Amino acid sequence: MKAPKKVMDLVQKKADEKKRQEEAGKRRQEVIDRQNRELRELKESQKEGLMEISQKIVDWLKEFYESADGQTILKVCGSADVFLAKFWLGYPITKPDRVCLAVIEFRKNGEVVYQERHKARVSKEIPLGRIFESISMPTQLFDCLHPGFLKQWLEAIENGKVWERIEMSLSR
Repeated sequence: MKAPKKVMDLVQKKADEKKRQEEAGKRRQEVIDRQNRELRELKESQKEGLMEISQKIVDWLKEFYESADGQTILKVCGSADVFLAKFWLGYPITKPDRVCLAVIEFRKNGEVVYQERHKARVSKEIPLGRIFESISMPTQLFDCLHPGFLKQWLEAIENGKVWERIEMSLSR
């Protein structure tokens, strides 16, 4: 039996589209693999400095958590957003975007989490550790976060912008 030409043309069209989608998927995966490789290389080349940054961040988190004000904030509110930046899927957002961002949330149980939020809803969450485990936490920050994110976070700590973020998270 031979199918009509019109049917076989539609089958060929679907096969061509499937092949295009597979090739596009391979190209996307190649880009992701390249980005991940470049990120690993960047992190390795800056490891010492990034570990110092991570340690300074952990020191601040610990000081905040152990302070009377930090305890009050976390007890009353349950958690506080201590930092946010324009990152998505672990990478900086290069295009103007008003609905995607990455947030560091500090919870009253001492847990610190990285969240990616889209339109204020959490789409991804990565536990970064508990402040009680502060010895291993700098390594966790280094392993899980983009160097640019770490640098921006430390800058926000040093210039006091973390308090603006905490204030904003408490007023919602």
